[in-house]
Amino acid sequence: MKKYIGKSLIFAINIFLAAIGIMVIKDHDETGSSEKTDTLVDQTGMSPEISGSQSAISADRENTLRNLNNTPSQLSSQAVTTKTTTAKTTTTPASSGSSSKKTKTS
Repeated sequence: MKKYIGKSLIFAINIFLAAIGIMVIKDHDETGSSEKTDTLVDQTGMSPEISGSQSAISADRENTLRNLNNTPSQLSSQAVTTKTTTAKTTTTPASSGSSSKKTKTS
């Protein structure tokens, strides 16, 4: 009987820990999303020149991506071929530095 009580107690503790973990993750996600909205609010206070430049860059990027998606046939990749050749090498025996003739030195 003690065996079953111990197992059920461990099971209950695991469920409790899982519930706490889920609550922590949800709380973390909510604070993270509020930080994201804070940064968006800060960006709206930009000068009109910067905002216009960013809008132009974004529009240009969108147009480029739209053109690439509509006409992918214009972007053909070039096939690169490489030719590998092996060179035939021959080895020659190295000559020794001393000659076979003996000389008499005085």
